[in-house]
Amino acid sequence: MGKRNPRLVKESSQSAESVGADETFFGLPILVAVELASGFIFSEAVCENRTYATWWEQVSGWFTPEQWDCRILVSDGARALVKLALSGLGCPSIPDLFHLLYGSTEGVTRRAITLIGSRFQVFMV
Repeated sequence: MGKRNPRLVKESSQSAESVGADETFFGLPILVAVELASGFIFSEAVCENRTYATWWEQVSGWFTPEQWDCRILVSDGARALVKLALSGLGCPSIPDLFHLLYGSTEGVTRRAITLIGSRFQVFMV
């Protein structure tokens, strides 16, 4: 049998994942990181804050670059999560659909509310 190329073995043994991360609030923030394709919860922890350092503390318990290849991190675009993607996981940070659409329609929505509101005021006088 021939020798295997260690680089190829390492690369083929890595698990490539797409991760979603967000915070929920029931008192203190609960930091949640989920594998998007399966819904597997990598981490879910009640923390004092939601800074990059706190996120990295939670993620570094399961993420090692030798075993995981994070393709993307989907989030609401919070600075700590963008930094986690770029600096910690070494992958692109992608906005979730809600925040992507919200950001792109915010001006249109405000204008529509202003127009609708002004028309309703005419009828309410």
